[in-house]
Amino acid sequence: MRKYIAEFIGTFFLVLTIGCTVIEGLPGVIAPLAIGAALMVMIYAGGHISGGHFNPAVTLAVFVRGRCAPGDVIFYWVAQVLGAVGAALVALERNRMDEASKHVSEARRFTQERGMKCFYPMVEVAEARLSAANGDIESALSHYKEADKLAVEMGMLPTALQARMGMMAVLAGVGRVADAQAAHLAAQAMIDEIAGLFRDDNYRQMFVESATERLESMAGTGATKQ
Repeated sequence: MRKYIAEFIGTFFLVLTIGCTVIEGLPGVIAPLAIGAALMVMIYAGGHISGGHFNPAVTLAVFVRGRCAPGDVIFYWVAQVLGAVGAALVALERNRMDEASKHVSEARRFTQERGMKCFYPMVEVAEARLSAANGDIESALSHYKEADKLAVEMGMLPTALQARMGMMAVLAGVGRVADAQAAHLAAQAMIDEIAGLFRDDNYRQMFVESATERLESMAGTGATKQ
C-alpha cells in the first residue's frame, strides 16, 4: 500500500506543478525548471518506496522490462490517475478552468480506454464540479446523477454520497428548493446506509456526525448563493 500512496502523492504534485507553471505562461526556463525540480523532489521522496514512476507510460515501460510485477501495474495506474484527478480538482479551486478541464478529460479518456470502470463515478463527480463552476447547471446535475447511479451499482457508497451532496448544493444554489430537499433526503439516506456498515458504535457515531455536519454545511452554502 505504501508504494501506491507514494505514486499518488508524486503524480499529484508533478501534475499540479505543471498546471501552476504552464497555465500561467511563466517566461524563460522557469516552467521546465519548476517541473524538473518537482519531479526530482518526488523521486527523492518516494523513489525508494515505489520506484518513482509518477506516469502510467513509465509504469508500462518498467513492466515491459520485467521490473514491475503484473499485479502492481493496475494499482500503480489507479494511484496515478487519482493523483492527476486530484490535481485537476485543485486547479479547479484555483479557478484554472482550462487546466482542470484538460486533466478531467484526460482522466476520462485514460479510464475508458483501459476499461477501468471503478473510476467512472469519480470522473463523473469531477466533471460535475467543473460544470457547476462554469455555470452549466444541467450538465452538472447530469454528471452527478450518473456518478450516483454508477457508484451505487458498484457499491461505492461514499462516492454516491459525494454525488448526492453535490447535487443538493447545486439545486439549492439555483433556488430549486423542492428538488434540493429531495436530494438532501437522498443524501441523508445514504449516510444512514453507510453508517449501518460500521461495527463499532463509536466510529459509526463519529461518521454520522461528521457526514451530517458536512451535509448541512453544503445545504447552507448552496442556499446562500441564490
